Amino acid sequence: MSAEYSVGTFRSEPAIMAAMTDYILLLVALLGATVRARGDLVAEDLLLRQQLAVLTRPTCKRPRLCAHDRLFWTMARMVRRDRRRHPTLVTPETVVRWHRRGWRLFWRWRSHARAAQPRPSAEVRELIAHIARRTRPGAPSASAAICSS
Repeated sequence: MSAEYSVGTFRSEPAIMAAMTDYILLLVALLGATVRARGDLVAEDLLLRQQLAVLTRPTCKRPRLCAHDRLFWTMARMVRRDRRRHPTLVTPETVVRWHRRGWRLFWRWRSHARAAQPRPSAEVRELIAHIARRTRPGAPSASAAICSS
């Protein structure tokens, strides 16, 4: 290996290791898919087709589950106990709406007034405003003005 192609020139070693780990996991998943029973693949295909049928119904708003859709999913959950394989009906707009709502809640929580530090009194606020008016650009700092008065 020549000097211009040394390790770390293009990518860091952790990034290369992460990419290799992803490829290994992909290969393991592919091998697992080839070994899976035909019944599992047919059941997964049936569930995905039913979900696609619900999502492609002509409607102005989001698709609603009918009574026979709910019956189908109830029966599927009774027959197949592994809940993690059953897809849930969620549109991309729903995910974006959840994400936005979460960020709104986070920033509301993050920016609410903290009770830990009390608000300065009117006298202190007036003093700060007076010093700010007196101090011009390039003049000594406000702390120097406080010390001199």
